[in-house]
Amino acid sequence: MSQAMEAAAFSADAFARARRASEPLGAFPGLLPDDLEQAYAIQSAAIEGWGDQVAGWKVGRITGDLEQRFGVNRFIGPIFGETICAAQPDREMDFPVIVGGFAALEVELIAVVQDDSPIGDRPLTPTEARARIGSLHIGIEMAGSPLHSIHALGALASIAGFGNNLGLLLGPEIPDFRTRPIQLMNACTHLDDVQIGQSDAASLPGGIWTAVAFAFEQAARIGRPLCKSDLISTGALTGVHPVQAGQHIVADFGKDGVLRCVTVPVGRG
Repeated sequence: MSQAMEAAAFSADAFARARRASEPLGAFPGLLPDDLEQAYAIQSAAIEGWGDQVAGWKVGRITGDLEQRFGVNRFIGPIFGETICAAQPDREMDFPVIVGGFAALEVELIAVVQDDSPIGDRPLTPTEARARIGSLHIGIEMAGSPLHSIHALGALASIAGFGNNLGLLLGPEIPDFRTRPIQLMNACTHLDDVQIGQSDAASLPGGIWTAVAFAFEQAARIGRPLCKSDLISTGALTGVHPVQAGQHIVADFGKDGVLRCVTVPVGRG
């Protein structure tokens, strides 16, 4: 095993052990990755050692100096099947928070892939990507990590640490997503009865379909092409909002529905 592979395996194993035990990490385990290749190598090793099927991908943002350096403004991270929860009408769902780690609320639109991606797939335009989606749903990404500083350390740390994703709440389908302008897909977020964000699906760079196109392209690039029924969490519509245990969340998507969560502590801290 090469030195680079050993370093990736060390970091991946530390993230996986901490996540499995719901125990916080005081610092990034091992060497912080210096580029996208190193970050995705750690992510891939963590996926291989986790023991659950990847059932989707979250799309996160790369901003600032890293965006200028790498020429991309997004990344992907795995969503495991065991962490996906279907929203129940009129029920406040659990939102897990690793005590002592990082947790954030991200209100999102969730795309469901219609068919397996072809081998050797080419990059897609946003319009072509939308045509490969069978349904679009309202949802909430449960961003989270045992590493409290993961968000502050930037996108490379988030990529390496399971994409800084801890779960996904999948809400009802948006019936007219193919014909409705994305500017008319709105969300308003409340935390403990205080409004903390409001926006629409056009607020993301290029809109949600650009995010979907990126997910298809990047998943293929790392050797994990998207499959039928995979989910794509397209990006935080109203921002990334840190949360702690015991808080109540309401995500109001207007005519498309309302999702409710309560943050629940896991782990000892």
